[in-house]
Amino acid sequence: MKTDFHLRVFFCRSTWARAGSLMSLAGSLMSMAAGSAQGAGVEGRGPVELNSSIITIGENDIVSNRCVEMVDRAASFKQSRLMFVPTLFWVQNGNGPVEHYCYDRYQGQDGKFRCDAANQGKLEVFKSAMQRCFQRAVDANLSIAITPHLDDGLAEGRWRNTLIFDPLEKKKGYSYAEAILYPLVDALTAVVKEDTKVYFGMQGEMSATVFRHPKSWRLLAAQLKDRVGQARGEQVRRNFQVGVSTNFNKLCGCVGVDIIDPQEFVRNYPVLWEKVKGEFDLKEIVALFETVDYFGMSSYPSLNPNFPTSEVENAIYQFDFEFKYFGLSVNDLIKKGKKLHLSEYGLGGGVSQNGDVKANNAAEAAKFPFFGIFGSYKRDTDPWGLAYPNNWNEVREYQRYFYGKTLEYLRSDNQYKYQVDAAFIWNQSSWDVQGIYPESTSAEGSYHNPVIVDMINKHNSEAMSYRRD
Repeated sequence: MKTDFHLRVFFCRSTWARAGSLMSLAGSLMSMAAGSAQGAGVEGRGPVELNSSIITIGENDIVSNRCVEMVDRAASFKQSRLMFVPTLFWVQNGNGPVEHYCYDRYQGQDGKFRCDAANQGKLEVFKSAMQRCFQRAVDANLSIAITPHLDDGLAEGRWRNTLIFDPLEKKKGYSYAEAILYPLVDALTAVVKEDTKVYFGMQGEMSATVFRHPKSWRLLAAQLKDRVGQARGEQVRRNFQVGVSTNFNKLCGCVGVDIIDPQEFVRNYPVLWEKVKGEFDLKEIVALFETVDYFGMSSYPSLNPNFPTSEVENAIYQFDFEFKYFGLSVNDLIKKGKKLHLSEYGLGGGVSQNGDVKANNAAEAAKFPFFGIFGSYKRDTDPWGLAYPNNWNEVREYQRYFYGKTLEYLRSDNQYKYQVDAAFIWNQSSWDVQGIYPESTSAEGSYHNPVIVDMINKHNSEAMSYRRD
């Protein structure tokens, strides 16, 4: 059975190497970012919605009715747009280059995973299934965001953020663009209305490929817009924004990946960077980010249980700290009209990258927002204790505080260092506060938290009144 374990375990496998606790790091990062962080807000921008994600893993989630059913569940909440996270796969042997891209993987009798290379038939099935799912969102008058993910097709635990590939280079007959992005664009253009807003991320949580092949990604951004224009005309093209989405740190996938302590990472980064900076085309990297309409990041800020609202930005600070080594600044891009998206956001309530140990108190949950509980909902492993609403639960109380502060941050107008333009919940496993992914609900209960859902609905209702889209 396809489960959310496979997706989230790849995200978490190296989480300590990527994230760690930023609690004691926040102050130093704030001072480092302050020079470029002043005056980025825009007066009167209004509150920003906190939107849902439709996460599909391989063919099963889209070819069946699961994707459509997820859209229906998400559409029942108050919001104006959804993010789709179609998760496909890549295959490589050892440390070699990408061999091919594929749409689903399976485990053979020998216990090893396999993932058959893309072909035209599989491509058409993928496009048709996504088109059906997109149609459901369009019928509900929702704007659409796309953030494709790649997972390791051989299930050997490789992290997509360190994956290096040229999106325009063919592998067994199909490039990443041809196998994944073109079908998604074609599925969208077949169903969107002239006024449907589309935010098309060319990839998600895949930083190394962006910083290693910036020219190809820049060229691809233009190609995608041209493809939309040729299919549907200039009006639809104008509503089609293209972006890149990375992790919030380890941006090149090559510096300090195995450093666990975040303070040690920041302390050693300048020296480590000097050893590799000659490998990067900084002018092309800057050109890429100045070409796209927006840039996104996976954002899981490590916090204290009683954190102030401003520390919702902790992960953005760390992103901006590394960003400057590539000649970039978050707020400089914002001032140039580029939008910042939090492509993944949430709280998992776990303390283990294996997804099998729940937090016992608020401090643990706050420190490890990127850890959660995998698999279908079970009462005994639910960190929030949602099956026992009348029993006081410290972790559940922190969850409410976390989302309360998040919504306060998104509601604020020109008060903090950065201007976030969109934010999306990670709707899977114990992060799935809205209970959208099928396995988030079982006969034993659900991760759906009605108190927090009501908070988000009220916030989004206010945000939608500004008609920011």
